[in-house]
Amino acid sequence: MMVDAERYARLEKKAKDIFSRNRIKLRNIEFHQPALGHYESMFAWDSGWAAIALSVFDPQQGIKELESLFSYQMDDGRIPHEIRLHELGGSENLFRRIYISLVSSQFDNQGRSMMIDPPSYLIAAAYLYRGAPDMRIIELLPAMQKCLDYLCTDRNILGDGLVANLHPWESGCDMAPYFDSMVGVRAGTILWKLRYELNYKKTLDLLSAQNWSARKVGESKGFVYEEPGFNGLTAMAAQSLAYLWSIAGDKARADKCIKDAERIVDAAEKYLWNEERGFFYPRYRPEGESRTSLSIRSCLNASSLLMTGLVSSDKAERVLDEYLDNEMNFKSPVGISFNSNSEMELKGFKNSLLWRGPCQWINMNWMAAGASAAYGRDDIARDITEKTARLIEDEGFREFYHPETGEGGGAEGFLWPALILDMIKSYIP
Repeated sequence: MMVDAERYARLEKKAKDIFSRNRIKLRNIEFHQPALGHYESMFAWDSGWAAIALSVFDPQQGIKELESLFSYQMDDGRIPHEIRLHELGGSENLFRRIYISLVSSQFDNQGRSMMIDPPSYLIAAAYLYRGAPDMRIIELLPAMQKCLDYLCTDRNILGDGLVANLHPWESGCDMAPYFDSMVGVRAGTILWKLRYELNYKKTLDLLSAQNWSARKVGESKGFVYEEPGFNGLTAMAAQSLAYLWSIAGDKARADKCIKDAERIVDAAEKYLWNEERGFFYPRYRPEGESRTSLSIRSCLNASSLLMTGLVSSDKAERVLDEYLDNEMNFKSPVGISFNSNSEMELKGFKNSLLWRGPCQWINMNWMAAGASAAYGRDDIARDITEKTARLIEDEGFREFYHPETGEGGGAEGFLWPALILDMIKSYIP
């Protein structure tokens, strides 16, 4: 069933209602929580996804979102993964409050996490400007460039041109299966979930002892990893800033951003590509070691590299034909799976931790559709978009969905499904 004007209007109305409910106004900031009662903070990549959705139906509100987020930028340029606001702490559920107390070493005295997020918020800036040209976005360019420079310079820890992450939470994909080999946990064994949590807590405390310095982590041979999804989004962020610098009339800076994007994708093709499997995989360096290894677990966030349009056509075709349009991997009856369908038969894949087992997340569907369209596969982009629209109509705005049954899971009133509005606008004639 095609997405017609009436169906689009219903989805847009629902999105507007949820954004209105999730909107927070405090002091001089205005942003949207991902879901009320579940995630009572400002999260960087959630603000980015919110701003991309807002670029379709309320770009002025999207600009406020970015301005609010960048008001918490750190001196070195990084944008915090999470900003804890004391006015909101009392509305969280008990489990969330206990959990935050256990991982509090990541926060500074302003409530800013020292971790980072994939820079969806930099990508959002170009979407917002196209939706409503506004000088406030151009005025944010120096701060956005400082953020990109931090990612491309300070986080180029292995010196290979890729952005490295210090903790699994920085990926946005929390406990995705590709972290199993990185953290040395065998999924499905006794107490493996507890061991996962303890390992993450240990990593937090080690990073805190090093003052979250990427340089110190590099010199001490600390644990780092380079993820296709994060690097693809960073390359897209560089393209976003290149576009905005060109609008601002600064060709030199625009050209530098273009080169940053090209360098990242070239490095991903060199270091993260597995020719035998025809896909991009995370590369990691275990703590205390010099060697690096690929974590061979196929996950959909790697499709962000294709959204840049910079991946060589032969590699892109393999990803599209063998993974995105293949039921053995991501293609699913009611959408597109985050984890490879065939790999989910492996022990330990089907469990209760986020980003594992049969799940689909609408920001990943957005990436997959964009990756397909970037290489002329409009048929795949439309199929993903139509299935995603039907999914959201049937199940509402949920945190994630089952790729086989369509059943919604996690938080209700979640913001990411509003990305369907941009998908429809972009891929449905």
